Amino acid sequence: MTTVLAIHIGPELAHAAVDRDGRIDLVAAGDDSAGMPVVVHMAVDGSIGVGAAAPDTGGDDLAGEDFLAQLADTGMVRFGVRTLSGELVLAHLLAQVHARCVRVLDGLPDRVVLVLTAGGPTEAVYAAAARRALIGEVTLVDETRAWAALAAHGPRGLHPDLAGALGALFLQRHGEVPTGPLPIVTREDLGESEKEPMRPPPGPSVISVGARSVFDETTRVAIPRRRRLPVVLLALAGALVIGIFALVLLVDRDQAPYPPPSPALPTTLPPTTLPPEETTTTLPPLGPVTLAENGLLLRATTQNQTLIGFGTDATTALDALAGVLGGLTADTGWGVDEICTSGVVRRVQLGDLEVVFTDAEELDGVVGTGATFTQWFVWGADASRSALWTLNRIGIGSTVADLTETYPDEFTLDQALPDSNDPAGYLRIDPFRLGALIEGMTSNTTAGGRVLQLWSGDGCQRAFVG
Repeated sequence: MTTVLAIHIGPELAHAAVDRDGRIDLVAAGDDSAGMPVVVHMAVDGSIGVGAAAPDTGGDDLAGEDFLAQLADTGMVRFGVRTLSGELVLAHLLAQVHARCVRVLDGLPDRVVLVLTAGGPTEAVYAAAARRALIGEVTLVDETRAWAALAAHGPRGLHPDLAGALGALFLQRHGEVPTGPLPIVTREDLGESEKEPMRPPPGPSVISVGARSVFDETTRVAIPRRRRLPVVLLALAGALVIGIFALVLLVDRDQAPYPPPSPALPTTLPPTTLPPEETTTTLPPLGPVTLAENGLLLRATTQNQTLIGFGTDATTALDALAGVLGGLTADTGWGVDEICTSGVVRRVQLGDLEVVFTDAEELDGVVGTGATFTQWFVWGADASRSALWTLNRIGIGSTVADLTETYPDEFTLDQALPDSNDPAGYLRIDPFRLGALIEGMTSNTTAGGRVLQLWSGDGCQRAFVG
């Protein structure tokens, strides 16, 4: 079934809820609670942190209420003497909540619904922040529409802070609900007899990291105590059994012995069928670098997730990658490469990962000045050893069947050289159907074909297809 994730950034807390397998539940966006504090922190070095741990490093803090008010008024956010665009700050909050939800759900949702806080930023700011946060294509929903849907279809007695995220999911399920006053119409007005009123659905539980837990488990099941037979009754029953046994022995002594028993006929017993064992699928852990269609994610799905996107300064990108993967294993240095784009390029290897940096300017006197990160490329050991996966655990060694199951509508595969006897396949994955591709080569195009290479970015030509 389709998994829908709703995110709501409120004045004090950010909440998220998920609709999957016919259930609507809250997702623990905070470390130990359903809500993540909307606190934005700018450290002395200019780095931005969000959530409960944000104020621990020293610097300027901004609470959610002030943050939303500044965005509504000017579209900018002020930290002391420094000013940032509201789009950037909101993107940090969305990325943090989304990463937390991916970790709890152990996978990416099929759809994301973003709730527009009443009196907060404009729709354009939300849309731009969602794109920058790399949370996929989102559906924007006004907060008042979400409230109306929750009032019409959801459980009663919920805290108002939860209405945005939960209401957005009920809105997706049931459609629009009028938000204005309506006349009261009873069943008697419609000519129906009075019936038992419909019961609203129960309140949602909260799912968190690890074993899926319900925070509100307050009801205890009473276990009835086993009733004991009276001691006197047990004594009488024992005496009766001993008496019967003695009587049988006396009678048996006065009679002729029993004839020997006849040999028993062989009996064929039906085979015993055991119920099948339950199997669970555990996704392999992500490594320090995760493959994406728009760059590389460092420490993906953690609070310190960082995107090294295409277009990032070459020195910044290489320092960050070397910091998590260790030293370089190969380096071509700057030069002209016939399979790469115009200008000068530098191809650096860190184990089974190659990254390409391009200086698009003609030789301007200082080689590499203004160079940017333009492509990643992986090959070699299976991802089970190298830990170089996509977020959905596709990597070197994955099969065509894995790709088809993981990306049923976002994956295409063709024979790389259709006019030859070469069975190799050329794959393309468009995770969000936005035209940003992950490409690669497979050993063949059958279900058992294995991924041999993966890459993204246009720094160099990798596929030679017919």
